[in-house]
Amino acid sequence: MSSDNAYLAELENMTHSGWIRFVDETLYPFYDGMDGDWMPDFWDFLEHNRAIYIAFCHSTLQIRRTGITHYSTRAIIHHVRFETDLREGPDSTFKVNDHWTPYLARILGGELRELMVLEQPFFELRELKPKAIPRHITAEEINLRRIKDG
Repeated sequence: MSSDNAYLAELENMTHSGWIRFVDETLYPFYDGMDGDWMPDFWDFLEHNRAIYIAFCHSTLQIRRTGITHYSTRAIIHHVRFETDLREGPDSTFKVNDHWTPYLARILGGELRELMVLEQPFFELRELKPKAIPRHITAEEINLRRIKDG
């Protein structure tokens, strides 16, 4: 658990430029293979919302410390949303795309390996859906790629 506290302290004590560098140089290169045509928006969101990532980390570690060994990322992000709305009231600007919660789990699980190397990992990570095929690629081109790759 001390590594959990050290990780949170490191995140909380980063300057804004340190956070941007951490996302760009540590997280992005390692998780660049995460698929989805909306991923550039996710990285932009993450760079500008360190407080949400920290709250997600803190809430995850808090529920884990109770002895619970498996939990839903969506429940955690909804908890963060609820707490933020309570604190900020009707002026809350909390926004998290629901598609991003599995990626937050993958990042936190990658950063704190002990969450995922248990007999039953804390988060259930399902297979990611393949990246959507851009609309400008025709069915014929897709079939040609399949033949070429197949």
